[in-house]
Amino acid sequence: MTGSIYKSLERPLYLPRSESLIAAVTIGRGSLPSVSFYPIDPSSPDPQCFPGLPHDTYIGGPSSSAASVVDSKKLRKSYQVDSISINAGVCLFSLPMLGPISLHHRTAQNTPLIVPYLPINEGPTLYELEGVSRLAFAIADMVCLIWDRPNPTDVEIEIDVPDFQYYWSIYDFYRSGLIDTSLVCEWMELVDERHNQMGAIMIAAIKSLLRSQFLSLDIEKLRINITSGAETASSLIKKCLTYGIFPSVQGIISSLHSCPMYGVLWQDFFTNLDPDEPMATVTDICRLTYVFKAVRPALRRRRFDKTHMILQVDDIGEHRIFDRAEAILKAYNGDGSLSLVEKRSVMIGLFPLHRISMAHLAHGKALYVHAPLDRLFFDRATGESITIMKMISLTYGVRIAKTVQKAFSQNCLHPGN
Repeated sequence: MTGSIYKSLERPLYLPRSESLIAAVTIGRGSLPSVSFYPIDPSSPDPQCFPGLPHDTYIGGPSSSAASVVDSKKLRKSYQVDSISINAGVCLFSLPMLGPISLHHRTAQNTPLIVPYLPINEGPTLYELEGVSRLAFAIADMVCLIWDRPNPTDVEIEIDVPDFQYYWSIYDFYRSGLIDTSLVCEWMELVDERHNQMGAIMIAAIKSLLRSQFLSLDIEKLRINITSGAETASSLIKKCLTYGIFPSVQGIISSLHSCPMYGVLWQDFFTNLDPDEPMATVTDICRLTYVFKAVRPALRRRRFDKTHMILQVDDIGEHRIFDRAEAILKAYNGDGSLSLVEKRSVMIGLFPLHRISMAHLAHGKALYVHAPLDRLFFDRATGESITIMKMISLTYGVRIAKTVQKAFSQNCLHPGN
């Protein structure tokens, strides 16, 4: 792609501007959580929004904090880009759905027995629906911007859907003897099912939105994949927990080193980590896996004389992944004052604003952490109840809402109407 990426980003995003509403959810004392809708004022400058982009977009770039305004001179720089990777990540369920519950019977010490809740046959959460709506349309629009030119640049899309990070979330219960291996196995099966569903939903939503933009283009030729690279660690952790063995940090690292296709990249990745990077626990390795998958497209091209661009489309609450990935890219020493990877790779972060958020909670993960599991909400403006899908329709537009609803329903996660 010849020319300035900034010039490409100056065009409006795909979201219809007539649907410029945001929703604030409040957990009250009533029977239903309440929601209020507010218009987005395009004339009101937002210091967190990059000039030239709609006011619902955060953007980070080279040598910048993902949560702050990027240096416009750096983003205006022209890059001769041979290929582009668009990376995105989605989480599973939401924290209220995964929270522990207290059993009715009590232990010998007369204290409640706390065990994890297993979300069996649970529909999609507000967090999952909002996340797919927000990220899928942003990714589709970026592809449109790249393709809408003569001789478009080669594009691939990687969707990072966690698995073993969620296996490990049940570890403390298991280690404490509060649950047995049968419940652990049941939990891991639920994680695998949700992993497959959310990956398929993201791919279906992106392709559907692209078809509505490029009717003459063969969308099936677009490479959209679930990000790979940590399968050996997933298999090891699953096997260990199934047989009541607690895997060691070194064992997991060794399994990543032996990962087919990506073992060499993992070795380089660990070798070039900052010495102060936490690696003492399995949880630390789980977090580093997100960073590895973000930088992997650049690492595998390290020995080729090509320039690659990574567009990290993510939740603003995950900006630390972007920050750490950018720092790791610069750690690969090459000839001269710039590193080899830095010469041939550029990373830009795009963080679309939540259209639905928790009132009075500004941090990026608030919806994941606090969003209620209710399927109905009280609309303060009308005094009537409103469904989650109606909230998606009012904030992201009817077309995106219908696309997302269909993608979830086709993968056996029915969001209702």
